[in-house]
Amino acid sequence: MIALVNLKFQSTLGRLFILKISFNILNSRNIFFGNGIDTFARLYSDSQFEYFRLNKYSINEYNNAGYIEYAYNDFLEIFIEYGLIALLIVLTILMRIFRNTKFLSNINLKLFLVFCMTFNSLFFLD
Repeated sequence: MIALVNLKFQSTLGRLFILKISFNILNSRNIFFGNGIDTFARLYSDSQFEYFRLNKYSINEYNNAGYIEYAYNDFLEIFIEYGLIALLIVLTILMRIFRNTKFLSNINLKLFLVFCMTFNSLFFLD
């Protein structure tokens, strides 16, 4: 894991900045029903602009800022666009699939798959 972070350190900082701005979106929007289909890029741009307007940023954040279309975290993007209710439905479906699949009977494999889906940005470095 540390090797992945050190491989492209600036990319990792950029993804962490995306998460930070994305959580700001969650704090200021409709968390139960979401904000609508394909609204992440617009909401992210608005939230990033507001973040920089308030002068709360570091030089690394400024250097890693840019136009972002995706959250690089499927669960977070579902949460922002479709809301908490949709996220809970998706998680329930995934839990049922994991629970009922004999191939995934090993708990370590299940945890690894959930980790990969949650932090897929660590595995797909630019």
